[in-house]
Amino acid sequence: LPRGMATNDGWFDEHPYIPRQTWRTFLPTMTSPAPWPMRNSAWCTGTPRGYDWGYDFFERRPSKRKKVWEVSIYDNRHHLPKSVIKDQEDEYRGTDWEEQELWGRYTLWQGLVYPQYRPDMHHRKEMPERFPLGIGGLDFGTASPTVVLPAGVIENKLYIPDEFYQRRAVMEDVRAVMAEFERKYNISVWFCEQAATEEITALRMGGFDVRPVPLKSVAEGIRMVQQLF
Repeated sequence: LPRGMATNDGWFDEHPYIPRQTWRTFLPTMTSPAPWPMRNSAWCTGTPRGYDWGYDFFERRPSKRKKVWEVSIYDNRHHLPKSVIKDQEDEYRGTDWEEQELWGRYTLWQGLVYPQYRPDMHHRKEMPERFPLGIGGLDFGTASPTVVLPAGVIENKLYIPDEFYQRRAVMEDVRAVMAEFERKYNISVWFCEQAATEEITALRMGGFDVRPVPLKSVAEGIRMVQQLF
């Protein structure tokens, strides 16, 4: 996205697939005055993908200049073939994806890895702004999303205050998010999957303390987290 553009409006379709840096680069380009009586505006449309940057910008940090419309697939039934709605109901009804794909709502997690998780017990709307001890987790993906997860520890309790969840994320985006999380949540060390040797090396060269997870397998890590739940 050229930084030298002069625009008055912008529309990002399927913004969960667009890197956060693209949005940040676009906003300063709205320097061309909009025709009277309009004013410069930017829109994003798409299906939520977990608590991604779109949630962070529009939902988590509301203001008078931002407005969010929540639209389900049923609100759009007049513009869709009947088979589309039925096919998606057959695919997602009764699954963890129903809230996201049918109703267009943000969901805390995608996929039921930890059935012990209970929103009423484990989810807090209010989070501490600063942690005496912060650690981070990294999971790189290509077809699967890349995840950057900050965590804070207070009195032996683990808090997850934020999340970066992005398909086709580039290393520049990952570095920017890691730096932001380190500043906000006092992250001192990051842990990453052992197979991501090139990514670990690149991030270490960039000044981040990134270490491979000292576990033999993903299944071992899942069992450990289940025990903590």
